[in-house]
Amino acid sequence: MLDLLLPLLRNTGLLAVVGLVYGVAISQCPKRYWNVLLGVICGLGAVLAMLDPTEVRPGVLVDSRTTMIMLSGLFGGPVGALIAGAIAISYRIHLGGIGALAGITIITMSFLFGIIGHYLFVSADKKTSIFDIQLFALCAPLLSLGVFALPAQIAWPILQETFVPLAAVRIVGTVLLGMMILHERHRVDAEREVRRLAFVDELSGLPNRRSFYLHLDRAWARWKRYANPFAIVMVDIDRFKLINDNYGHPAGDEVIKRLGFVLSEEARESDIAARLGGEEFALLLSNTSSDGALIMAERIRRRMENELIEVDGKIINCTISAGISADLDGKSIRRDPLSSSDQALYEAKRGGRNRIAKGFAEAAGRDGDGQIAAAQNALRNTLAVSRQPDPAGVTE
Repeated sequence: MLDLLLPLLRNTGLLAVVGLVYGVAISQCPKRYWNVLLGVICGLGAVLAMLDPTEVRPGVLVDSRTTMIMLSGLFGGPVGALIAGAIAISYRIHLGGIGALAGITIITMSFLFGIIGHYLFVSADKKTSIFDIQLFALCAPLLSLGVFALPAQIAWPILQETFVPLAAVRIVGTVLLGMMILHERHRVDAEREVRRLAFVDELSGLPNRRSFYLHLDRAWARWKRYANPFAIVMVDIDRFKLINDNYGHPAGDEVIKRLGFVLSEEARESDIAARLGGEEFALLLSNTSSDGALIMAERIRRRMENELIEVDGKIINCTISAGISADLDGKSIRRDPLSSSDQALYEAKRGGRNRIAKGFAEAAGRDGDGQIAAAQNALRNTLAVSRQPDPAGVTE
């Protein structure tokens, strides 16, 4: 028995390699491909295990392949299990021998056990624990029953000789590799969540200021190199402090969430809608002139004007003001379109709120006279798009 146990333990060392390769692979690819990756890696790991088996009878091989096949089903579901199973079965057929039928039977049982375990311990919203893996590992010794695909007079002696060492190695291997896979999944998920939080505003669900400026840098570089135009729309919630003071901060949060939802719906896939902080938002519109930005901004303004936001039985109506950057001709630094849109937003606010103002090229003037001229031009282009009073309304 010891003569069989030691080679099997050596073969089980391959599981650590499989776990490490899996961890590196999933950190480099989208989560939707994780199950496929696990199936391929475990299938290839099973082939490597069969390259260094223990031969208990001529043509009858034992190794750690079943551990990888089972776990491909546990964590990868039917997709992972079928991929790993297909790879392992193909190679086992290639090896041949009198134990080929039993080997194929055991591989089939392995991925079926894995799929069942997936729906019991991993799928849906259940958070898989180490205890779940340990419980699943206790089923591994049952795989030895697949040896009865051989004639009984051959199967019984093999079962008596291999059951205990195989059961021990399968249980230990399943627990160790299962814990490695679980740890790698949690690690990659945690790292991606940290990266997401660094670039996403939690309240609105939109990219945050850092993310917006990174995208702006790229858009500016494309403009300078390829002359691909873009426009910036600065958006501000009118009298947001009044909403917070009168109806509470939860109401203000709901207004921010609703505007974030509207911006994300109206933006195209190539656009960036971001929350810069407080009640201030921004849109970075790729391949768009100031006139095109004006059309989108007006659509958003009208939509927010008609939105009814219910908080604690009260209906809140709010409006927005927006400033649009001037066309990029003549802009020499990244700050220019930002200054233009910011100045236009200021003029929209000063013009009565619930309005859109379009900036001019002079909005980025660097001397006092240029800034005064910019303000005058922006004010002349403020669009009085609504004559309704702008304070937030409420209906019981």
